[in-house]
Amino acid sequence: MCMNFYCGASTQNEREIAKCNYIDAYARECTRFNILVSWRSNILCPKSCPAGLEYSDCASPCPRTCQALHYVMPAECMNECVSGCQCPSGTFLQDGLCVQPEECQCEYNRQRYNDGDEIKMSCNKWCENICIYYHG
Repeated sequence: MCMNFYCGASTQNEREIAKCNYIDAYARECTRFNILVSWRSNILCPKSCPAGLEYSDCASPCPRTCQALHYVMPAECMNECVSGCQCPSGTFLQDGLCVQPEECQCEYNRQRYNDGDEIKMSCNKWCENICIYYHG
């Protein structure tokens, strides 16, 4: 850690921020070489996330969302990681909340639909809901 910045900080809070920033930079550099350093804890430089999300030192740069429920993730999403908040495994982000896949809504013409809903499509007849195909 750069002692000049740490020792030059005028408050304990500034020293704590400097310490966390330098440890984080070190851990990110290790991640570039596929070495994952999980160093944060509830005591050492804790991070908080919005309700329902979890902090990870190695989250996907392409978060799983309901809008991309069946989207095949590109290789760079699988091979790289960033620190940040993410939904717990098996859940998907929708409107800031983590939901189970069966709770995901689909979107058609900028309107949201639940699984099983029927929508009037341009075929001028009632068609089976696209959400059924979306989920299954």
